[in-house]
Formats: sequence, structure tokens, C-alpha cells
Amino acid sequence: MHFFKNITAVLASTVCFTANSLYAQENTAPLLGIDAGLFLVPSTRVIERLQSLGINDLRDNTVWAHIETEKGKYNFGVDQQKGVDELNRAGLAGSLIIWADNANYEDGNTVLKSEGIDALAEFVSAYLEHYPDVRSIEIGNEFNSPSFIYGPIKEKSAQELAAVQVDYLKALNEHENVRNTRIIGASAHSIASAYIWEMLDLGAADYMDAVSIHTYTTEPEHIPAELSVLRRHPKMKDMDIEITEFGQRDLASAPDFFWRNYCTMAASGVKRAVWYPLTQRGDNYPPVLQSDMSLTPLGQALTYAHTKLQGKPVEFYQPDPFTYACVFGGSDAVIWGAPRDVAIRRHDMQPRRGDMREYDRELELMRDRVIFFHTDGAPIDLELDIDLGAQPVVADSYYQFFRPAEGENARTADGVEGFRRYLLVGSDDRIVDLETCPGQQRGGVPWRPYLCTTKEPNLWNFAWLPTGFNIVGGEDENMRVVLEHISEKEQMINIETDVKLNMLSSSGVTLDIIVAGETKVSTVVSGSDQSSFGPYAVPEGKEVKVIFGPSEMPQLYNGDFRVKLVNPLCACDQE
Repeated sequence: MHFFKNITAVLASTVCFTANSLYAQENTAPLLGIDAGLFLVPSTRVIERLQSLGINDLRDNTVWAHIETEKGKYNFGVDQQKGVDELNRAGLAGSLIIWADNANYEDGNTVLKSEGIDALAEFVSAYLEHYPDVRSIEIGNEFNSPSFIYGPIKEKSAQELAAVQVDYLKALNEHENVRNTRIIGASAHSIASAYIWEMLDLGAADYMDAVSIHTYTTEPEHIPAELSVLRRHPKMKDMDIEITEFGQRDLASAPDFFWRNYCTMAASGVKRAVWYPLTQRGDNYPPVLQSDMSLTPLGQALTYAHTKLQGKPVEFYQPDPFTYACVFGGSDAVIWGAPRDVAIRRHDMQPRRGDMREYDRELELMRDRVIFFHTDGAPIDLELDIDLGAQPVVADSYYQFFRPAEGENARTADGVEGFRRYLLVGSDDRIVDLETCPGQQRGGVPWRPYLCTTKEPNLWNFAWLPTGFNIVGGEDENMRVVLEHISEKEQMINIETDVKLNMLSSSGVTLDIIVAGETKVSTVVSGSDQSSFGPYAVPEGKEVKVIFGPSEMPQLYNGDFRVKLVNPLCACDQE
């Protein structure tokens, strides 16, 4: 069937976005800290370098077992404490982690019993008497994971760990000087909403000033939505959030990764963000300082933000679902997103790379590289000050990942953008709707908000995340994942798929593409595959369905899955 008679009709019916703001909101740029690690390797040289750079917020560790080597007696001058002692005396300790294990209590394991917990609280109080200028205390590190806890506590579920951490907070609250210090609770790996909700249900909000999270498993573009899920708990409405660790292992993209996070954290109302690490730890995470004390490219970006931007008003600007931008205090801005051209309308607004070098190539938006703008002139207004090229993307499963509110689903809820999502199950193609699971509500599920079904007991371990999904099921389930787009206008559409299966999915997955009820593609995809299908003419109000399923039984397939719909004829007029 032919739905377009000529190119004029095609262009008139094209769905494109132009640079008109869908929404903008004001927050302030988070305070910036760096995870120092001076408790491992003390360094006066490092501290002096940080002072010369104007960096004054470091996160570090105090090891209880090093200081209380005899019950009730504290020696703050021990060698193992020297790095953090110097940090405290220099006034650079933005927050300190207190480790909850000591050889004098419970055989040196992470304390669980009242005697050990009370001793931990006594130690923290004594520590704050000795160092009264410590700004905040964080009890434990990634307490919801087994990585930094020891002994019998490792056998506990996440919900039981939450109860232990609340017991710590209650014991700390018995000491006046602790109550007068900022207490950061949770210290959770990932945006583990169910774990934090459990703490709040047990009364944690009465004993802490902020919730701390490490966002390693959440992509920058999804931080606002996932923190919104966390804030669905009534006790989170007015609770401060601190991201006390974030970072990644790719050296080349680290500055851009920093800016993407800093912008979306600002948009989420995050109060403080701490980069990991300050110096190289041997784990390939890009540091701020090199061994010769010079700044790494990432360090250039972070130091600029720390000295120039933190605490300034921020406007989050999103001209379409595939583009992200922040304006900091009117004088600085950062933008990135789906590829397209960019033109600057102002001669005084200078573009830079993420590492603050001059931008030395033609301006173009990229998914994981930012353009940074600075001006000493009038405040930046991105809607007026730049021209964005035509946006050919119609829908993108990564950018438009919808997390329905309680009682709604990802197929029929108001506000679903891009794709409706659901499962087809069994030989009768039964539709199973998907809801939002908070993350870490049980073992064996993601530690961040994701799409799931709680109404189908056999499908409890199905998980759909912005970058992909995993399915485990038998022949009776025969689960197929559906992304369904309803075209708002008559238009041409290319369907681009990006699949990266893990080794457990060696047999591949089936891929079916159905346009307006007609099957256009039916194939098997294996390994790592990027393909484009079309263009197909899609009438207004008709659907494009992309379906992934098992290529053999029993089914076990997971990996990265991304689907993008692109109008190849997009040529919107730019105003």
C-alpha cells in the first residue's frame, strides 16, 4: 500500500522535534566532593595540592578497629589514622565513613549485637569530640551489598541489613554531639529503593539528615527518573539525597561522563555528589590527580565545577526526549544527546570539550560526549542562543524508558512515551503488563528501579532496564518482549536495532517487526548485531511492533537491547 503520493506530503507529515523546551526547572548545582582514600596512603603533598586548587570537600574512611584497640580506649594518633588526621586538621573532610567492625567486639565481624552497636556509637561520639569540625558521618559503605561487611551479617537479606543499619542510627542518636552532626544513612550501592524504603519504614528518617547512594549501575540520563521512584516513599519527599560515589572506568569519556552526571544530578535535586577516586587506586577508575599531582582531563572538568559552579542555580533544559542540557548560573552550560548539528547564535558563547579544552571540530551533539559553553556576557538561554538541527528520531527505547506509577503499567499508563512495553506469554499470546519494581526488594533482582510483573509468580525474575532485559523461563512461558509504537502522523520510519547478547544467549533471539499489522521482518539475531530495517510507510494511528523472543527452549536470554525509530525524511524548518 502507498500512503504518500509525493515528497511534499512526506515532509508535511514528518514528525520532528525542534528546540522548544518541553520543560525547565530550577535547582542548584550539587556540592562536589572527591573520594580521597588518604586512610590508605597518607599524603601531605596531596592535601597541599588540593588546597592550592581550592578543593575542600573530601570523603574518606575512619577505621574504628585502628583507633579502639582496647575496649573503651581511643588512640587517635595511630599510624593508620595519620592520613585522615591530617585531612581533618586541614578542614577538608566533607564526610567520613565509619567502619562497623572491631576486633574487641563479635570476633572482629561487623557488629550485630547491642554491645557492639553501642560501642560503635560511643566511638563515633568520641571521634566527634576529638574532631569537632567533621561535617558529616556516613556509617558503613555500601551496606546493602556483601562487599564491605564481615561475618554472620553476610547471611542476612537486604531487608535484615536495613534493620541493622537502623539500629546503628538509633544508637548514634543517643549522643548529643552526634545528633548535632549531619548523619548520612543508607550508603547504598545503586538506587536500591526497596532497601532504602525498608529503612524508612523502620523509622530511619528520624535519625538521619540525608540518604546516600552510589549510582554505578544507573546511566546518567536515568538518574532523575530513578530518584523519582525512590521519592515515591512519603518519607523521601523532603529528605536530602547525596550521591557519595560515582565514576566509571573509561578514561577517554570520563570528563563527559562527569558532566552528564552532574547535570542530571542537579536536575534531580541531589545536594552533594562525590567522584570516585581522587588518585589511582589500581581499579582503572579515572582519578582527579595524576601521580605528578597534575590534573587529569577528568580533574580539569571536576575542578572547574567545584570552584566555579557548585551551589549555583541550574536550569535543566530538554528540547525533546533525546537531548539533555543544563545551564549553571547563567554563565556555563552543557548539552548532549542524539546526534545532530548545533550552531551558535552568539559570538561570545565559546564551546569547549568536556575536559575544558577548546572545541576544535564542527559542532555536533553526541550521545556520550558533551559540548560545554561559557560566556562572560548575558546569561545563556539555550532556546535562543543555539540552533539545533532537525531531529529525525521518532522513538528510542533507551531515552524513553517509562516507569509507571503505582497501579499503572507500561502499556496503558498516561505519559507513556515512545514505546508501549509488555510481554506476550504462552502459545496464546497472552498479554502480561509490566509495572515498576523498586530494586533489591528480593534476592536475584536488579538493585535499581526496573520493569517487572508481580502478578505472575513464574515470571518473578523477569527484569527490563533501559539498556536491555533478561528472561529465564520454560517452554510453557514462552516469553516475548514487545515494544509497540503508535505513529502520531503518517510518516516513513526506519527501525534500528542494537543487540548485544551475553554468552548465555549463544543461540540468539528471534526478532519480528510488524508494521500496521503486516510482518516485515522475521529473523534470528545472534551475538552483537546492529541492523536497520525499512523505511516503511506508517499511517497515522497505526502501530510499529518490535518483538524479541527465544530462539530455542528452555529460554534463557539476556543482554543489551535497544530499538530506535528514525524518520529518514525529517527536514523540519528551524525557527
